Amino acid sequence: ISVTITPTINGSAGTPIEVLVKGSYKITTLKPQASSVDFGMISKPTVKYLKFSKLGIENLSYDVSSDNSWLTLDRVSGGLVTEDSLKLFVDTKKILAGNYTANITFIPKVNGNALKPIIIPVKVGYDGSINGDISGHTLSQNEIWSDVINLSGTIVIPKGFSLTIKPGTQINITKANISMQV
Repeated sequence: ISVTITPTINGSAGTPIEVLVKGSYKITTLKPQASSVDFGMISKPTVKYLKFSKLGIENLSYDVSSDNSWLTLDRVSGGLVTEDSLKLFVDTKKILAGNYTANITFIPKVNGNALKPIIIPVKVGYDGSINGDISGHTLSQNEIWSDVINLSGTIVIPKGFSLTIKPGTQINITKANISMQV
């Protein structure tokens, strides 16, 4: 590209100067290190980090959001100089056993102007199994027990809920009753 510059001194135009500009211009944007995030199969609340970097030289800020309440982020906006990471947290209290998907949406802003959103799909499988020490309680959702259960107290299974005990589960009972409401 060549650019012609005409200097003006005390209101008088000088001799035009042609300047040849070489090199390439990189559009400033935000670049995630991964195009998707897969938590795999989890059995408890889990955290992963999504790294991202800045391409270009202009001022870059961003807004970021998740489209599902079970996937929370450690912030909703920020500025980026070179590199950073976003903490992703799967809140297993907000999901039942199964497979889930969500989207993280970055909206990069160069010098305050929003660019095209960047969408990162997120996948997680939640086992939902409970193990370890279980004291008496009334089920408020379906439960799955696995591994080793140390049971004490009364377990009440209200009508409409189910208790699934996975094959091979060892249940040690110290003081327990299981009642079902039909």
